[in-house]
Amino acid sequence: MQRLWGLAILATMLVGAAAAQQPPIGPGAPGKPSCYEIHSAVPFTILTHVMLPSRVTSVARIEPNTAQRHCIEGALFPDSRVNFRIVSGLGPPLFSCQTRIDKPIFVSANKDPQGGYTYQVTCY
Repeated sequence: MQRLWGLAILATMLVGAAAAQQPPIGPGAPGKPSCYEIHSAVPFTILTHVMLPSRVTSVARIEPNTAQRHCIEGALFPDSRVNFRIVSGLGPPLFSCQTRIDKPIFVSANKDPQGGYTYQVTCY
C-alpha cells in the first residue's frame, strides 16, 4: 500500500512539474501575437505606438477616418494591457495611456483655441 501511495505522489509531482514548464497560452504568450484595432475619427493622419514591457513597439500610421488592425508579439502588461501613444515623430507623446486591447481603441480630437488638438482616446 505504501508503494502505491509513493507512486501516486511521484506521479503528482511529475505532472505538476510538467505543467509549470508549459508556456502560457493566449495573448502575449511566446509565438502568439496579440492583435488590436485602432479606429481614428481624426481628420488628419496620426502616428501611433503600442509598446510592451520589453520595449517591443508596434508603429502605425493611420489615415483620417479609418480603422486598422495590427498585431504585436510579446508579453503584455498585467491585465492584458499595452502602452498606447499618439506621437508626432520626435519629442514627447501627444497622448499616452495604458489600455487593454481586447476592444477597439477609438481616437478623436478637438481643435484647441491655441491652434493645437486635444485627443480623446478610449482607454480601458
